[in-house]
Amino acid sequence: MATAGKNLSLYDAAQLPNGARYRVGIVVSAWNAEITHALRDGALEVLRAAGVAADNTPVHEVPGAFELPLGAQWLMETDQPCDAVIAIGTVIRGETAHFDYV
Repeated sequence: MATAGKNLSLYDAAQLPNGARYRVGIVVSAWNAEITHALRDGALEVLRAAGVAADNTPVHEVPGAFELPLGAQWLMETDQPCDAVIAIGTVIRGETAHFDYV
């Protein structure tokens, strides 16, 4: 992996572009909430550091990773569409074929 051994949480907030004029939605999977909600909170923290206002960061929760594309589409087709959407989900290989489908 290109990111192996790298701390992806380290960044220079001063180098973030000014996001004050943008609307950035987040669609997050409820499945594995301990992981996905922590990722959501981190994304919101970075968006705030970039100047994106709280009222310009709608969050939409979907049941699992399979529904993320539909959730992203929903955020783009609302009365106030987003300029970008961040999709957050987890898929863990286990005893079912779900990993292969997603």
